[in-house]
Amino acid sequence: MKIARPSETMKIGAIQCKAIPGDINTNIARHLQLLERATEHGARLVFFPELSITGYEPRLAKSLAMTGKEAVLGVFQECSNQSAYSTKARHVRSDGECSGAQ
Repeated sequence: MKIARPSETMKIGAIQCKAIPGDINTNIARHLQLLERATEHGARLVFFPELSITGYEPRLAKSLAMTGKEAVLGVFQECSNQSAYSTKARHVRSDGECSGAQ
């Protein structure tokens, strides 16, 4: 049995970063810098730590909850639309569950 080999490989980036609890705008700006750096190194799929947009801070989770439709998260979709890569980052939804922005 012969196994077909893909004609193209995909480089995947896993970002490890420290978020600032509660500072969504600064965290997103940092995510974008790291995303640019990862794509400069050829990554086409990039993952960020869970809750790294809001900063993992249980006492602030309720006040930082999102629906996933916030304009501030749209920057990730815009970047993905303009490039050949995808991103995945999770945040706390207003119902207390975790969800992903891409």
